[in-house]
Amino acid sequence: MTYLPPVLQVPLALLVVIAAIYDLRYRRIPNWLTLSGVLLGIGLNWWVGSALGAEAGFGPLRALKGLGLAFLVYFPLYLLRGMGAGDVKLMGAVGALAGAANWFGIFILTNILGGLVAVVL
Repeated sequence: MTYLPPVLQVPLALLVVIAAIYDLRYRRIPNWLTLSGVLLGIGLNWWVGSALGAEAGFGPLRALKGLGLAFLVYFPLYLLRGMGAGDVKLMGAVGALAGAANWFGIFILTNILGGLVAVVL
C-alpha cells in the first residue's frame, strides 16, 4: 500500500461515509454517488499525478486500474447474487480514488472485518 495524499483521503472518507448512511437508511447506494466517486477519483489522481510528477505513481491510469480491479473482483459476486450492484459500483469508486494496490488492502481489511461481524452476529 502507498500513502494517499489528503486530497484523496478526504473524498474517499466522505464517499464511504455518505454511502454507509444511504445504505443504512434506504438500503441502496445511489448512482450519483458512485459515478461522482469514479469521476472524482480519475480527476484527482490525474491532478495529483501532474502535480507530483510521473515518478510518484499517480495518474488516471492508477485510478482506472483500481476501478478495473474492483469490478473484476466484485462483479462475479454480483452475478452470483452475493451482493448488490450498488456495492459493486461503490467499490469501483473506492478503487478509482485509492488505486489498485490500496484497493486490494481495503478489500482484505473489509473481508476480515465482515467475517468478524458475521461471527459476532
